[in-house]
Amino acid sequence: MQQYAKQFGVSTEWIWAIMRAESLYKSDVISPVGAKGLMQLMNYTARNLSRLAARRSWIRPIF
Repeated sequence: MQQYAKQFGVSTEWIWAIMRAESLYKSDVISPVGAKGLMQLMNYTARNLSRLAARRSWIRPIF
């Protein structure tokens, strides 16, 4: 996770906090509306983020 946190310019603490809030660290959890995984992403969102990450043009500093 540290590699991806650094790559995308976010803290590992932020990633851990999102995973705790969304799934309580359970990787196999699925929400009633279909969000999946540790960060509770919808299939459409995950697919689009994957494409954007491949291009990396969408990444910009937050601060």
